[in-house]
Amino acid sequence: PAPSRNPGRRHGVCVSHMQAPPPTTVLRGHRSEVTSVRFAPWADARGQPTLLSGSGDGELRAWSLRTHRSVVTLAAHSGKALIGIHALGGGRIITQGRDGFVRIWDLERSGGGGGGSGHCGGGGGSTPLLEHNASCLSFCQAVPAPSAAPGVAHDGVPPLPPLVALPSEDATEVSLVDLRQQPAAEAARLLPIATRERAGMLMCLHFLGEHDLLAGWEDGTLQRFDLRAPGRAVGCAPLHSEPLLCVDAGPRAKAAVTGAADCHLCVVPLQAAAAAGAAFGEPSRAPIPPTNEGSGSGGIAAVRVRPDGKIAASGGWDRRVRLWQWRRMKPLAILRHHTATVNAVDFSACSSWLASGSADQTVALWEELYSAASGAGGERTNAQRG
Repeated sequence: PAPSRNPGRRHGVCVSHMQAPPPTTVLRGHRSEVTSVRFAPWADARGQPTLLSGSGDGELRAWSLRTHRSVVTLAAHSGKALIGIHALGGGRIITQGRDGFVRIWDLERSGGGGGGSGHCGGGGGSTPLLEHNASCLSFCQAVPAPSAAPGVAHDGVPPLPPLVALPSEDATEVSLVDLRQQPAAEAARLLPIATRERAGMLMCLHFLGEHDLLAGWEDGTLQRFDLRAPGRAVGCAPLHSEPLLCVDAGPRAKAAVTGAADCHLCVVPLQAAAAAGAAFGEPSRAPIPPTNEGSGSGGIAAVRVRPDGKIAASGGWDRRVRLWQWRRMKPLAILRHHTATVNAVDFSACSSWLASGSADQTVALWEELYSAASGAGGERTNAQRG
């Protein structure tokens, strides 16, 4: 289906609660709820980034931001929800499904690594380069170590990630898996600090650095691990009264932001040395105000800090995308487009695009919100601190 467009979009627009623009483009094509969105690091011939999206039926799509159409459609986890996407170099991506598998794909073979188009229902690019049966059916997304990010390729082939962090079989611990080994082997287990009877299930993960990992837990705590000394967490911050659902950090990893089912965002400073008892600073909280609709405001499903460190975006059960000044978390705008839960948000590496994926089966794109030219509510100095 042809995408919807807003011909009156404005570049460098500075929005407010009273004047929030509609999406620049709405991408339609998924036949199930959109569960994940991620901007790839590679660009097309005209320099536009590629957007990746996954849905509840296991479908992966790569979209051209120039044509606003999918250039690759791949049955990555057929019939099971695709809950996580991470882009590597050279057109390679990692996907994770609720079938228990983590897979690495080569989209260049499918026509989506920078140009071309393709539909992969069987054969060719529909065969993963590697797959690992994680035997875990939780909703926590696996995350690759930072060295798996786009970087140096050897003989034109980007390296496989050295480590991927993901939930253990019962999702009560963090498992570190080395995908370079065949078959993939578990390198270590990380154990949470129990603030109550137990920490519960692992809900989200985020690498701060090659040896520095954040993990959010069912008991509402954010815990920090030093992978050079695997074992128990080196720090624990009780941030939420309900399960901690999402976490991200600023571009210089000076602070982390978390969202939870208790309708609060928390910003917590990150200490430079993650020593025991000194991993986190004093947190600040930003409540999500209730809406006027019967669904209430609900929880926060996704949060992302823009790469330029000026704003953050959150998406939640109230069907809204909210923009915040980073790091004070001053509310800037509410973007109302989706008609169901916003499951995922992401910014492009150039900080020009914001994407949101929803249970309404659409991906919405906004361009140049609070751009460098317009600033962020007149408080750019504070927004750039994190």
